[in-house]
Amino acid sequence: MTGGEKLKIWLAVIIFLSVTGWARGAGEPNDWLFLQLTDNTYNDRYPEISGSSVVWQSWVNNQDAEIFLYDGVTTSRLTDNAYDEDYPGISGLNVIWRYNDQVLLYDGMDVIQVSDDGYFNAPAHIFGSNVVWDGYDGSDYEIFLYNTDSDQITQLTDNSIDEWEPYASDTHVVWYGFGGGDYEIYLYDIETGQTVQLTNNSYEDREAYVSDSYVVWLGWKSGNSDVFLYDIETGVTTQLTNTPFDERGCRVSGSNVVWYGLDDQDWDFEIYLYKGQSDEILKLSDDSYDDFAPDISDLGVVWYGKDGSDYEIYMYDIESGQNFQLSDNSYTDIYPKISGLNVVWYGSDGSDDEIYFAGPAGDIEVSFLTHDFGDVYLGSSEVASLTISNVESGSLTIADIAFLENDGNDFSATYGMELPIVLQGGQSLDVMITYTPSTAETVSAVLEIQSDDLDEALIEVELSGTGIENQSGPAEKMEEILAFFDWAVEEGSLYGSGHGRSAEMQLKAFRNMLRRADFFIEKGMFRASCWQLRNAYMRTDGLRRPKDFVAGQAAAELAYLIKDMMDSMECKCSAGWPLMKFHNKHGMKECCLRYYTQFRSRHHNLYKCHR
Repeated sequence: MTGGEKLKIWLAVIIFLSVTGWARGAGEPNDWLFLQLTDNTYNDRYPEISGSSVVWQSWVNNQDAEIFLYDGVTTSRLTDNAYDEDYPGISGLNVIWRYNDQVLLYDGMDVIQVSDDGYFNAPAHIFGSNVVWDGYDGSDYEIFLYNTDSDQITQLTDNSIDEWEPYASDTHVVWYGFGGGDYEIYLYDIETGQTVQLTNNSYEDREAYVSDSYVVWLGWKSGNSDVFLYDIETGVTTQLTNTPFDERGCRVSGSNVVWYGLDDQDWDFEIYLYKGQSDEILKLSDDSYDDFAPDISDLGVVWYGKDGSDYEIYMYDIESGQNFQLSDNSYTDIYPKISGLNVVWYGSDGSDDEIYFAGPAGDIEVSFLTHDFGDVYLGSSEVASLTISNVESGSLTIADIAFLENDGNDFSATYGMELPIVLQGGQSLDVMITYTPSTAETVSAVLEIQSDDLDEALIEVELSGTGIENQSGPAEKMEEILAFFDWAVEEGSLYGSGHGRSAEMQLKAFRNMLRRADFFIEKGMFRASCWQLRNAYMRTDGLRRPKDFVAGQAAAELAYLIKDMMDSMECKCSAGWPLMKFHNKHGMKECCLRYYTQFRSRHHNLYKCHR
């Protein structure tokens, strides 16, 4: 079917489907989060949204306009000067605005000037890593593209005609430009660097937008504006409307298109949605009042409309096919923007304009509510991983993770991020809980998790554990040392010192030391076992003399295990080495000597200890 064959004939061919499930006032979605982001004595206006982050401009103290950012948790003031900053935009972590006729960008850390010319630059648009704007080059307006990843500016047009109002997606840029007798639509492919003229006719085409593989714009084909949709993949243009009235404010997301147009029954403006997959047009609003300025995402449509006395905010959920009224007060609420199902707008609080946010609330879920670490030897630790998940589509803010006061002395929790933490739908956070007993008794603790979950703002995780003395005898300890040695060698974290055959022989000799120590323990010959253990310790302690027999990442742990074994058996000097007391500059010390050097002085003898 050609684009002409798919021509939409208003009121003649298309059947408008009125949306059911309309609710005003009390009909907002269940379990939604409603926030007033500002509360001051000056006007806050023109918000834009990406995910759960919102940017807007505020006339601070009713003077110049400054830029503010809400990141889903806190609000930050991005600018502070005596000049106006205006037309903010946001995509992900990147925020743009216009200042002194130039385009500026905040990347989450720094503010940089994107445009690098002395021209007048119109408001910019940002999508992903692409920032586009039209700038006056001294004779006419041209289109510019800045990529945040490459930090490169590309001038997309360079001619003697005006190009205006570019709009970007991840892969394309669209704008309208003067084609000689009227304005036409142009599409730039970012990957190939090629520009295609989408329209070539004798009437005006303006207000173009691009999303994924589709472009939408308004064309004044019959003296009034109609909505046109271009499929980038197929190259087919479809006229979606053909009425004697103007359609306005078209926007596109995927293959879905939204606009507002005049209803000849009540002679007021209503909101319309074209669903590309089903090739149908839905009439989203159907009342006797005007509805304006729709915005669209992959999940929903928002607009503002009059409820009889003032303007309120309305939303259509594309998946459920339901309409909801998000605001219901006696003041004006206007110009909503949507990202996913998160909506932002500005409205009066009775004295000035404030910024408002509505969106699905997150739903917290934890992997366990109780955990017993069981018996843990003193001086050792056990770790459990607690997973905190957001199982709904809305954002969830984890405000605090902490143990009750005077609780949890033997417990610790680490999560590698700074609180508060925002979890988007489907995201999770792993908290590593460590139990290190300090006493031989059973202890307990409560870990509190605070979030903005609507019905579980506080979750308590009960923890317990029992510290026990290490009752392992010498035979069991030697089995553990031998097992650790064999495991480390097999894993490759322990190997013989030296190279080739020499390394292999030293590794074998070292294990024989451990086996002889084990043999002597089995025979009750603890003095001889201490001698073997001390020899083994000296061959893995990392000191230059005598030379170590083993090396690798596990060598230090092996030396620790042997030393701990010696201490438990009270091996100090029990292998026949003399225990000498000697003086040094720090005072009296003692050590086990294999040999010692005596220095005589007028006052006393000084000894230097050697192992």
